[in-house]
Amino acid sequence: MEKQLELQPGEEVYVIVRDEDGAAVEASGYMFLAEACGYVIASTWINDLTGAEETLEYHAQETRAELDTDLTVFPAKDCFVDYESACTALAACEPFTEGEDEP
Repeated sequence: MEKQLELQPGEEVYVIVRDEDGAAVEASGYMFLAEACGYVIASTWINDLTGAEETLEYHAQETRAELDTDLTVFPAKDCFVDYESACTALAACEPFTEGEDEP
């Protein structure tokens, strides 16, 4: 069964951040934007923007101007609704194995 976070766009999501080898390195907060197909689409917090609508507008403007923007996508299994849960999961993380199926 797929993990469901039950977050609303604009709320904070806490993520286990992994390095390029898949090793869990920290728990960090992002703005939750959407969840689809077992993944979470999120944004870093941008300046004083606090809502999903204005954050998405910022990313749309960046895309129009630069044909690029910095949205992040994480496996839902690495995302949590509170910092304490993310830290607990981080402490229990096993190293990612090359070729392991995600999510």
